Amino acid sequence: MDYRSHSTKSALQRVRGMPFAWSLNPYRGCRHACLYCYARIYHSYLGFADPADFDRVILHKSDLPTTLRRELKSRSSPLGGEVAIGTATDPYQPLEAKERLTRRCIAALLEAGAAVSITTKSVPSDLSKTTPR
Repeated sequence: MDYRSHSTKSALQRVRGMPFAWSLNPYRGCRHACLYCYARIYHSYLGFADPADFDRVILHKSDLPTTLRRELKSRSSPLGGEVAIGTATDPYQPLEAKERLTRRCIAALLEAGAAVSITTKSVPSDLSKTTPR
């Protein structure tokens, strides 16, 4: 795996026409390599020409928890609606054990009183570690 740090300008993306109002994705690219994944096409927008790069090159948004906290603090009202984590890429990439991006984002969202859902194929080895501290 090739892990690369990637900065982000915003953390939350507004979503329309789905059962959730916001999405948040700490990673781009995914080790699961699902052939049916619709998110693969977006890797090409980042300059990756080889479709297999989606499976091998994982971008991690290293500043995402800080960006998210800043966005949440700047709001004059609650988010309103659920925040779905992992709608484009599994939020529990192997690097999560070290970087804890998903966990830190969940903590920030819960502190702000936001409703959160997570989509993942991963199974954390110790489920007690998935609870934000």
